[in-house]
Amino acid sequence: MFGKKKAQRQQQIDQQMEVKTQLIRSQIDSMFEQFENVILYLKTDKPSPQFLLTLNDSAVSILKLLGATCKDHVDSKEKNVLIAAYAHFDTRKQEMGTDGRVIKHWLNYAECALLGKKLNKLKISQITIDAAHRNMQQGGMTNFLDNYVGANHDTQDIVSDAQRNREQYKSKNREVIADKKQSYEERKAMIQCPGQNKMYDVAGGAQNIQFGSSLYHPSSKYYHQRPRDDQDDHKDNRQPKTAMEEDDNENDKTGKKDQPTANSGLMNVDESASNKNNQKKNPWLNSYVKKAPPQTIMVANKPVQINYPYPCKIATDDQTGKIISFHNGTAFGVVYAKPYENLRVKIEAANLERDTVKVSKLETRYMTECNLTGDNPLGYESIVDQQFQ
Repeated sequence: MFGKKKAQRQQQIDQQMEVKTQLIRSQIDSMFEQFENVILYLKTDKPSPQFLLTLNDSAVSILKLLGATCKDHVDSKEKNVLIAAYAHFDTRKQEMGTDGRVIKHWLNYAECALLGKKLNKLKISQITIDAAHRNMQQGGMTNFLDNYVGANHDTQDIVSDAQRNREQYKSKNREVIADKKQSYEERKAMIQCPGQNKMYDVAGGAQNIQFGSSLYHPSSKYYHQRPRDDQDDHKDNRQPKTAMEEDDNENDKTGKKDQPTANSGLMNVDESASNKNNQKKNPWLNSYVKKAPPQTIMVANKPVQINYPYPCKIATDDQTGKIISFHNGTAFGVVYAKPYENLRVKIEAANLERDTVKVSKLETRYMTECNLTGDNPLGYESIVDQQFQ
């Protein structure tokens, strides 16, 4: 009986290790996805210093999160998890080739975290903290950054996959650990953790950046203004209503249903109506179309081929500011990003991605690939730009 329980306990430990290893690998993949977006943006003609600072702050936040994850594994004496994760990191790093040189200090910091070394404490810029505070009560920048830095992994899918393929991952991890164990120790003895200043080389150096403490750190000037978990503050810490919820509430008040105003999917609206200067800034209107809608998109009476997913913004009436929706919120009028910013198209709600994390990532990648810079590069403000107004 004792032997059976011991075997079951060992099986549980093995399974937990595979799950933990897959989770940290996923975190590393998300980190490299963001790093690659930064490198792409640095290759554009005129990268914006403000946007570079935003990206640098995001990278530092990602690395702080990775550092906290690795410290948990160190404290739990789960060295094999870190070795397996380090091997995955090393593979991703090698795949970057010479592009990795521009972010070498970020990579070194991540490496130190995975090697279980003591990390230098990092701060983000005060401008980001101030922006977070301005949006805090609406759940804006605070929730946006929490997710943007990789805290929104689809954990359940990763756990299910690791449990389902436990033996496969176990065998693979054994090989990886055996192969990397010696080089892991050698690298740990050699590498030094970069400090605050080096971590902001991408943004042009730390000499002109004012750094601050986290909103929720006791030394922050905003600490006593933060939303707390007690009953009185719950009402101030609620998520903002989504566009669909706002629209449904408006319908409830008036007793009316929105009626379609589009023909064959294209809305009959003046081109001047696509001017966003008079619209209320609302990052939760930024979206992207997941796949091609059933209707043919026409420009100048000619069909156009658009690659999806494609960034867009949910349209609002220029006079009332009310969201343009159809059939009680089952579809919305949207404005496409440049070069189709004069198009308003009816898109089914199910075909719109409105998660700010996913939308912002797509916006950043699209602006980088299309070399869109300046004010309102999408034809409207990106989520990141709105957070810093």
